[in-house]
Amino acid sequence: MIKKENKNNIQVVKDMKECFRSFHLPINKNDGGKDFSVVFTSQICNDHVCAFVAAIYYKQTKYVAIKISFRLRVPSEKFADMWRLLNRLNSMMPLYHYSICTCCNSMSLEGGIFVSEDCLPISKYKNLIHDLLEDSYLCIPLIIAVIKGGNPDELYYQFIKDHQDILKKENSISKDIGHKIISDVETVLAGMQIKIEAENKHDGCFMNILCPEGTDFFLRMGIRVSHDDKMAILNLAPSFIVPDEKIPVMTEFVGRINEISRCQHMFIDMQCNRVNLCTGIMIVDGIIDKNEFELAINAMMAGGFLFFPIIKDLILSNESLETLVTKICGIAKCDI
Repeated sequence: MIKKENKNNIQVVKDMKECFRSFHLPINKNDGGKDFSVVFTSQICNDHVCAFVAAIYYKQTKYVAIKISFRLRVPSEKFADMWRLLNRLNSMMPLYHYSICTCCNSMSLEGGIFVSEDCLPISKYKNLIHDLLEDSYLCIPLIIAVIKGGNPDELYYQFIKDHQDILKKENSISKDIGHKIISDVETVLAGMQIKIEAENKHDGCFMNILCPEGTDFFLRMGIRVSHDDKMAILNLAPSFIVPDEKIPVMTEFVGRINEISRCQHMFIDMQCNRVNLCTGIMIVDGIIDKNEFELAINAMMAGGFLFFPIIKDLILSNESLETLVTKICGIAKCDI
């Protein structure tokens, strides 16, 4: 007899495949694993993008991810410009992020959603596929332009100007629904014994999170409803800022972290020199999935407790970037 858990896993994978087929994406190899698996692969090929696609189901952490690996290489001498560009792009994208694999100089785009109660939220998964396909189609020409020698800041601002109409969302969430979502968020936080410090009923709430013993800073978590994007956006930032002279190395460090980060990603807010950990929860039919939200909060806190003390070390210590990257890779778990 097949255990209920295995039946649920099989159904999640079946639903993932059907969602891919609805976008006319091919289903290729199946390749399973005990704790996580690349359950199948696919591919994209159009006038802007040629890419390998992996659909991944991390069973232990109840997370499904899609990783698009592009068929282009970033020359090592362009890494600094590319990390700067990706920092800007990733600050706009709560649900997914770009990264560079420093082992093979390849570029990828990865995003995912939590699977509460071992049931794939089909509409959210389809929305994720759509957004990843659209974003890669729009952004790959921009990335290629930087690889060819373009200025990352100038090209980014021109990109935003050229795509204002496309980037603008339709059918935004009403203020009343935003009010209800924040109330639901407060209920979950109260159950997790997280105290809210301040709130704006229509837009979001903020709270201070204690760091592990031995650190000399605190974390501030912000949760806000993005009415146009129809999602709750979670940001976690430390109380310290990055000195101007450390911004270049920190931009690289954040880019390296995004190579291994899964359920969330990092970017530097250049207006205040503060590193942010970010993720998003889609809102469908005006409802936020409370179980999914709690999974995201726990993953954010685990990531913050791991990443931010090491980021502080990069600012204050003489340890090399490579040493600290190795340190993170050695202790990173599959739930971050």
